[in-house]
Amino acid sequence: MRGHNGRVGTMAWNSNRILASGSRDRNIYHRDVRVPHDFVRKLSGHKQEVCGLRWSFDDQQLASGGNDNKLFVWNTHSTTPVSKFNDHTAAVKAIAWSPHQHGLLASGGGTADRCYRVEAFCFTEVTIGMRSCLEGKCRGLVSFVSSSQNHSFAILTRRLKFYYCSL
Repeated sequence: MRGHNGRVGTMAWNSNRILASGSRDRNIYHRDVRVPHDFVRKLSGHKQEVCGLRWSFDDQQLASGGNDNKLFVWNTHSTTPVSKFNDHTAAVKAIAWSPHQHGLLASGGGTADRCYRVEAFCFTEVTIGMRSCLEGKCRGLVSFVSSSQNHSFAILTRRLKFYYCSL
């Protein structure tokens, strides 16, 4: 299969037989093994190597992490990210969608960051990602930050108030 111009460092399958691959060339390619084309979609947005990929459990969103310290969420109908997170201070390689709560995404930063973050967001009928609730379709938002020393975390609740707790 052709497409990437650099080392492929991460790959992720979804249940629809789409293989997403991320590379040092900063691109993500979707390949459908049922069609003869080299790829069916090209996603560009990261400024450095794509080093983490994970499909959501409903296969509607793909999360990508990069050496540019960014976490992007893409939907299956767009070639631009629907959500961008820039809270990490090191490469984002560890990515996990919650199997229990739709739209809940955890990400981990590298050695210089030593944090993991959990982001919750909603999608409208046309799957536009937002950090706020749209038309009451969300139960609430959660933003959680933990350092390697487990000092504090913040939770953004339904009423959009912040709570800070010491551990």
